[in-house]
Amino acid sequence: MMFRKKPYYLVDLEHGKPEKYAKDCLQLSANISLWHGETYTEELIHKFWEQKEFAPSETYLRSISRTKYVKWRLLKGDVIQDEVWNGNFIGGLLQNGYVNWNRLTYPSFIWIGNNSLHDLIAECPYYCDRLVLASSRKRSSWIKVPAMYLPCDENSLEFLAGALSGGEVSGPYIKYSKCMADVIDRFGIPTERQTPDKKITYISPIWPAIMSLFMPDSCFHRFNNILGDNNAELYASILWRIYHEEYAKSKSMPYLKSYRTAYNRFGNVKELETLRVKMKMVELDHRFAKTIQGWTKELYNIKNNLEE
Repeated sequence: MMFRKKPYYLVDLEHGKPEKYAKDCLQLSANISLWHGETYTEELIHKFWEQKEFAPSETYLRSISRTKYVKWRLLKGDVIQDEVWNGNFIGGLLQNGYVNWNRLTYPSFIWIGNNSLHDLIAECPYYCDRLVLASSRKRSSWIKVPAMYLPCDENSLEFLAGALSGGEVSGPYIKYSKCMADVIDRFGIPTERQTPDKKITYISPIWPAIMSLFMPDSCFHRFNNILGDNNAELYASILWRIYHEEYAKSKSMPYLKSYRTAYNRFGNVKELETLRVKMKMVELDHRFAKTIQGWTKELYNIKNNLEE
């Protein structure tokens, strides 16, 4: 988005404010809108105003804070973001449904069913007009969310984590809607089951569990220790053998057993390499490798403590 002419708020002759001051005020508006909506009270102005003095008045801030200009500042990313709920994570999360963009106000996110996705979005610290949970097979919605304008890097680890965080536990698998079918293919994630029309895709729980390093703590609890025939332990043994330099220790990563256990169940190193090709893991997104290298036994224990 580019302006063809200089917006009026950059040279505010009426109030005698310099150009830099007006820019700082608009950034203030973006921070307040992101966390509290367009509620420009004196308390919030002083909370988010970075300078020690010369805070703008409520009247002046409202006069320059048109929604389209606030969107522009959000899109530039010059705002205070949550460590987990950043623009990359939210951009990935939005892959689980559809975004209704609105020229006059903030966008809304729509998805079908999936209570898990509703519960996850309810943890988001940012402002939204309302969060509506519909019954099964009907549209749920996250309405008028300024955070959807935060910049997003689709090649980031957080984007992949955000996309996988929207899954719903279904028996031994994690279930995703039709919106995620192409995304899962693009990430090179092996599918365990899929309906002929690709409306529902099932994958092993290990994939979102691995990326739970970049998700809210509740996601680790949701995706870890799911029992059943879902190939999670096999995938974990292969992934650790390929991408990690250390010997496998039990519970160093979700679903990972010790090397001795892995070899007793799945064979030696050469057989694990063969299984990697057989299980269609050769096209796996490189971001899984980076994340696997970040897992340690100590980190896994920390996650478990958070879960408890």
